[in-house]
Amino acid sequence: MEPCIRDTALQYFLAEAKKTDGNDYPSVSLYQLFVAIQGQIRLSDPSVKLLTQPTYVKCRKVLDSIMKKRSAEGLGAASRRKAEPISSLEENILWERTVIGSDNPPKLLDTMVYLNGIHFALRGGKEHRNLSLNKNPQITGPYIDSELHKRYILYKEDISKTNSSAMKDKKYTPKTVKAYENIEYPTDVVLHFLKSTNAYGMLIQ
Repeated sequence: MEPCIRDTALQYFLAEAKKTDGNDYPSVSLYQLFVAIQGQIRLSDPSVKLLTQPTYVKCRKVLDSIMKKRSAEGLGAASRRKAEPISSLEENILWERTVIGSDNPPKLLDTMVYLNGIHFALRGGKEHRNLSLNKNPQITGPYIDSELHKRYILYKEDISKTNSSAMKDKKYTPKTVKAYENIEYPTDVVLHFLKSTNAYGMLIQ
């Protein structure tokens, strides 16, 4: 297909594309469709770059205009559905049905990722991979809270997406989070699973 014809076709597509239920796509979804189309085209013609080549400036202007219009209509990035937080009841069901636990290595790994996300707000894969077990570990403990009389594990942020430890981050205060043991479901305490990795054998369960 000639570039000028492709550019025109994309303009019509962006202006008319709708969901199967007839509703408009949010601005982010429309952009993702555009990028996906570029990827498909590049499988047969790697030289095509819809996002940068002057040949496709008109369809990019159409995309930009529609994205602004959708955002003004409340269909911008903020309109995407947010993940609902897991409730205590739902989490207890995971323990009771042994969906999470430490009886085998894969399940232990999944459980550690889950607990780190729940207790320490570690979301990205890089944050999990950067966790150190031996030298200067970010997770230490157990400690005893003198007021609550409960054990807890302390997480102190080292490097994150917002803190790269570069010069601009010198005034950045590292995030610190305490993960307290769950009396009702004692296996929920993070230190139990740290101990299961054999890297924290000195921790007392």
